[in-house]
Amino acid sequence: MSRYIIEIVVVLLFVMVNHSFFSGEIVLGVESIEELLFSNNISTQIGDIYRFYLENERLFNIMINLMFMINLVLSLFLIKFYKSYRETSKDKEDLIKKLKGQNVLLEDIKIHVWTFKDKETYGLVNKAHAEFIGKSKEEIEDSNIYNIYTKEEAKRSINHNRRVFREKVEIYTEEIFKDKNGQDRILAVTRTPKLDNQGKIEYLICSASDITAHKMTEEKIRNMTYYDSLTGAYNRGYYEYILPKLDREENFPLSIIVADLNGLKLANDVFGHEAGDKLLKTSARILKESIRGHDIVIRWGGDEFCAFLPNTSEAEAKVIIERIQRNCLELDLAPFPPNVALGTATKYSFSDKIEDVFNKAENMMYKRKSEEKNNINNPILASLIERFLNNGYEEEEHLIRVRELSLKFANKLGLSENLTNKLFLLAEFHDIGRLTVSSGILHKRGELNREDLDELDKHIEAGYNIAKNFKILNPISELILYHHENWDGSGYPIGLKGKEIPLLSRVLRIIDAYDIMINGRPYRQAVSKEEAIRVLQEGAGIKYDPELVSQFIELVEDNQEVRGDKWKEIAE
Repeated sequence: MSRYIIEIVVVLLFVMVNHSFFSGEIVLGVESIEELLFSNNISTQIGDIYRFYLENERLFNIMINLMFMINLVLSLFLIKFYKSYRETSKDKEDLIKKLKGQNVLLEDIKIHVWTFKDKETYGLVNKAHAEFIGKSKEEIEDSNIYNIYTKEEAKRSINHNRRVFREKVEIYTEEIFKDKNGQDRILAVTRTPKLDNQGKIEYLICSASDITAHKMTEEKIRNMTYYDSLTGAYNRGYYEYILPKLDREENFPLSIIVADLNGLKLANDVFGHEAGDKLLKTSARILKESIRGHDIVIRWGGDEFCAFLPNTSEAEAKVIIERIQRNCLELDLAPFPPNVALGTATKYSFSDKIEDVFNKAENMMYKRKSEEKNNINNPILASLIERFLNNGYEEEEHLIRVRELSLKFANKLGLSENLTNKLFLLAEFHDIGRLTVSSGILHKRGELNREDLDELDKHIEAGYNIAKNFKILNPISELILYHHENWDGSGYPIGLKGKEIPLLSRVLRIIDAYDIMINGRPYRQAVSKEEAIRVLQEGAGIKYDPELVSQFIELVEDNQEVRGDKWKEIAE
């Protein structure tokens, strides 16, 4: 046993000495070692070793120090290794805890998180994404995208994925996906490539959040900002926004149509703002239906609209104008159908200033508006008259009789041609305001109550406002307003008295009352000619101009009384 120990010590001494680095020389020869190892005398070996030590004491001290240093370094290394191992183990434990925490976080958040192994194969998915789709995570993971999305959604997603794999960039998109209930939802999707050390894409990380509510809010704000709430057309704010985008070469020729709605003030003043709003909404709808899908309709002002027609020549714009006019005429709307004055102009190049083109179209519109307003065949007035006569607001026979009596009375009074023409026109339109009265009152059988009478009385001011809106009727507007004033000031709507009341209004007051008495109304029975004359005589100086009453009684007593259709024959 001891022999083997000694042999090991000697071999170690040999190795350590012969491989030492503090001196480049071999201190002990191989022969000296062999003598120590292979001697059979144990005592001799011990003595020789001791002698060997004494002869090489310095060398042994150096070797001992060297072994101590090696042991120290080895110990420090082992300590550091152990410490590193402990720290690494702790880091691993922390990492495991962290990953578990992240997994919990990804499962609990409402944000969708998933990966793609390639452009169309799912990797991992979190709970939010799986619940949105309506499948389990196991059903989705490793599945082809066509098995998860609709065909359209899958194609769109693959295109986005392909771009990320090709360009190795993160992209953001807003896409519509159907949820598990089949409802369209808008998702904000971010696709991020995960690169390895060589810069190759390992997989795609996707995250998404549902922004449907946000987009709906944006849409409401945009509608408030750029849309007219009443008509649904774009508003002037949108005009300012879109004009620079339209004024580009790719849109030339760019035609502009300017439209002004006729009769809006009339509708508001006479028939109420509800009728005016209805007229505006209907006009906007006709404009939008008459143009093409990519054209733009803007409510420019209160009763003004404009339409921008990209890539449209002036000739094509005129065809659209004709379509608008035709669509207006074909519509039956109370109290009258939309009527718009239209003008157009076209921008062909950058040398044409768009403001000048707009002004040219606007000037053309105003010219046509003026022509229509002064036209005796004004379409709005014609529509009102047709409705007035055909919808039971007034009996045509009554108007015929009143016109005929007016001409005869004007002749008896020796009125000038101008006054006679005015009286004839007044006889035609004095009750035009009855368009605003409920048909239930106009056709009511029996006596009218106070509320009914108050409603009926409003037709005076309504007729005045209607007449003011038409050049042909404007001269008789005040005559209409005052034809229910009484001689003693007890009439309406102003309470004028005596000769404060215009002559023609006083004349018509008598003629109208007389014809109603002898022919009746739904709410009033007819009386005899004699009874009607008696009522006029009793009202002279109270309701009627006494001098005019005398002249009128002479007229009707001197002439054979004619009723109903015979008066129509005379007028014809």
